[in-house]
Amino acid sequence: MLVIKTDYLTDDMYDALTDLVLDVNEADGAKYAVPDDADYYAIAYEDESSTVTVPEDVDAEKLDPDMMRSVIAIYEMGETHEGMTVIELSAFTGPEFRQKGWFKTLFESIKEELSAFAIRFAVYENDINKEALRSINAVHEHDELMMALTEDAVKKAAALSENMDMEAGIESERVDTEEGSFDEGRVETPYGECFFRVYGENAYVYGILTYDSFLRKGFAYAMLLKLFKYFDDINVSEVTLEVSASNVPAVRLYEKLGFTVVDRLSYYYVVK
Repeated sequence: MLVIKTDYLTDDMYDALTDLVLDVNEADGAKYAVPDDADYYAIAYEDESSTVTVPEDVDAEKLDPDMMRSVIAIYEMGETHEGMTVIELSAFTGPEFRQKGWFKTLFESIKEELSAFAIRFAVYENDINKEALRSINAVHEHDELMMALTEDAVKKAAALSENMDMEAGIESERVDTEEGSFDEGRVETPYGECFFRVYGENAYVYGILTYDSFLRKGFAYAMLLKLFKYFDDINVSEVTLEVSASNVPAVRLYEKLGFTVVDRLSYYYVVK
C-alpha cells in the first residue's frame, strides 16, 4: 500500500476520487458529495509492496488513478468538542475493497498527526461503516436530521406570516467565491435571530436562536414565518435546515412549519 498526504488534488486524483465517491453512493444508497474542498487528504493506492509506504515526496504524475483504493478528506472545523478543536473526516473506500484493512490502515497513518484534535466522522450509517468506525474506537454521539420545506409549504408559511405581529429585520449581501455566488443574510427580532444562505432558488437556514427569556412562546415560529415570506418574495422554492434528532422541541417546530426529514447523518467521535 502506498499512502500519500497532500493538500492538493491533481486532475487525475480528482477524477479518481469522484469515481470512488459515486461507487460508494451507489453501493450504500447515500448522497455524499465529492470532498474537493478539503484542507488535506490522505490517499491509499494499491501497489506491489506488501508493506505500507508513506513517502515524504511523491511524483503525482506517476500515480495510477485506477489504483486509488481509499481516501480520507480532512476538514478543519471552526468549533470545539470537549475543549478540543474539531477535525472532521470524510472517508471513502471502494466497495469491493471494504473490510480488507484499507480504511483502518489509512486512518492509522494520520492518527498521530491528529492527536491534538477531536476527530469526527459524519456518515450515512450502515452496518459496514459502523464496523469500520468501531475498529478505530469511534463512538456514536448523535444524529442530525436534514429537513426540507418544499415550494408549496414555503408559500403556505408565507401566507401565515401575514397574521404575525412581529418586527423582523432581514438583511442579506452577495458573497462571491471561486465555486460560485450566494446571498448570505441574517434575521433579527427582539426575541431571537437566525441566519441563512440563498443559492438561486434554494435556501439553507442555520443558527436559529430564541433568547432565553422568550423560549417556548411561539417567537421562533413567528420569526421563521417572516423569513419564509421573504423567501417567497425572492422566489425561493426549497428551504433546508439541519437539526439534532434529540432536539425534539425544535424538530416538532419545524414539522409544524411543514418541514419533512429528507436525510439523517450520524456523528461519531474517535475516543483516544
